[in-house]
Amino acid sequence: MPCVGTVYSLSPYTSQSPVDKRVRIKTYFSVLAKLSVCYLVLDCAHMASDDSGIAKSTTMTVRLKPEISKKLDALARNTQRSKSYLAGEAITSFVDVNTWQVTRIKQALDDAHSDAPGIPHRQVVEWMNSWGTNHELPRPAPKKKSR
Repeated sequence: MPCVGTVYSLSPYTSQSPVDKRVRIKTYFSVLAKLSVCYLVLDCAHMASDDSGIAKSTTMTVRLKPEISKKLDALARNTQRSKSYLAGEAITSFVDVNTWQVTRIKQALDDAHSDAPGIPHRQVVEWMNSWGTNHELPRPAPKKKSR
């Protein structure tokens, strides 16, 4: 049976050391990774603000399994943070990490499909596996010619 939606407020303006933040983000990420059944409405604050200095925010709905919702409640109590704050930190961390990774993967795929010089992975592995042996292979040469 799904949980009833709850509205939480998220504020980026909290005093927290960088070390505490890194430890908590790791915990938040593990909670976020298991999101699925209950509705949790988040008022996610972004660091950008308007002329009044108030942070801009958007609202989104997230589904949580009941057991994750209970763990999030306990974590919020134990860290003296709101559920919304914890979820917002986890989402921010998840988006930052995955945006960087996806961007880099797209760049690598574009490079692989371009006319830029490159060496097939198989040849690089064979070359590296030969290191330190009596039959060390020479460094492979790029197969594609640059324009």
